[in-house]
Amino acid sequence: MIPLFAASYFSGDQLLEKGTDAPSWARNMHAPAATGSAILFGANTVTGGWNLWEGRKDPNGRTRRIIHSMLFTAASGGFAYAGTKLANDAEEDMTARRKHRNVALGSMGVSTVSWLIMLIGN
Repeated sequence: MIPLFAASYFSGDQLLEKGTDAPSWARNMHAPAATGSAILFGANTVTGGWNLWEGRKDPNGRTRRIIHSMLFTAASGGFAYAGTKLANDAEEDMTARRKHRNVALGSMGVSTVSWLIMLIGN
């Protein structure tokens, strides 16, 4: 997750600042890194929902699991919004580009906090 976020951020930063004049590595890396994040989050949503359902009767760590699930779901929604609604407009409009970046960075932050909750809690 973190390497995909880093690749998305650094390539996206070049695209934000330089637009069509961004280096080719940034233009070629941003979409695959974002797609990789989408695939990862899709798989994690399925397995996380399944794990949440299977652990529904276990009182140990329930609050942590629920908070993790809510944060992860919010981050997934943010990524979906950034990738589907904002990405196309971001190619042409600087305001949309900044909004795309801010929503993606917010989602990265929320998902990282969610991951840390589970990592530290175990």
